[in-house]
Amino acid sequence: TIDLGPDTTICGGASLLLDAQVSNATYLRSNSSTNPSLSVDAAGMYTVTVSLGNCSVIDSIEVTVMDSTLDLGSDTTICSGESITLDATLPNATYLWSDNSTNARLLVNASGVYSITATVGNCPLTDFISITTTPLPPPGILGADTTVCGFNNLILDGTVPNATSYSWNTGQSTPSLLVATAQEYILTIDIEGCLYRDSILVDEDCDSSACSVFIPNIFTPNGDGMNEIFLPESECAFADFEMIIYNRWGTQLFQTNDPKAAWDGTNSKDGELVNGVYFYTICFQYENGSEARDCRTGSVHLLR
Repeated sequence: TIDLGPDTTICGGASLLLDAQVSNATYLRSNSSTNPSLSVDAAGMYTVTVSLGNCSVIDSIEVTVMDSTLDLGSDTTICSGESITLDATLPNATYLWSDNSTNARLLVNASGVYSITATVGNCPLTDFISITTTPLPPPGILGADTTVCGFNNLILDGTVPNATSYSWNTGQSTPSLLVATAQEYILTIDIEGCLYRDSILVDEDCDSSACSVFIPNIFTPNGDGMNEIFLPESECAFADFEMIIYNRWGTQLFQTNDPKAAWDGTNSKDGELVNGVYFYTICFQYENGSEARDCRTGSVHLLR
């Protein structure tokens, strides 16, 4: 007798040796082969006739190939705070992910390489995928809700690294915005395909009985006619005034005693100065004598 074994299933890419060897016998297989053994890697019904003298016996076996494939998809990028579900579902499979979980699906929200082995019968299938997370700025880059007196004195700055575009609810598409009216300002930033939103409520609150001074923290002398100069502003006139601008090494770049003479981001020696942070000392007294002479120091960001 000969026995090729029971009908069986092999894994895709594997092979099965069908051996019918009998001493001094001759062989004829369904594919016309006359070898005693045959290696097969495709599905089908395989038959062999073994002849010894005047006696012949026949046996057959049906081979099935488990041809399921496992595909987690292409490497992908998600936005910070978002998640993606990796799905490895296959019929009659068991699963083992790289984090040792055993479900067919895996929810991920962090950068990394995720791998899965799905076993169907005796056949293991493996795949992996790389997930990259695009970082987003923390909430509140525009600052807390605020009140101001004189809206032309307030600039909202939403500049962030790797931004593709900016969109304000007022229609502008610049990183910073010169506030013009009391309202809520909403900024949407596209960062490599991920959307970040922040808002700030600006209200007007002016005390007509007191004098105050506003000193900007940024100006943009780029020739667009907006926010071109650096100059302190007050609803009260100055009687005594001096403004001095320095670079980070303490070198004086600009000086004036005229409260209407603004700094335009240049100096007589170097012309236009480069983008960066500069420092000021501003001393003044109000014309109405309501307060003693006051001196303020701080920094201003020059951004062309």
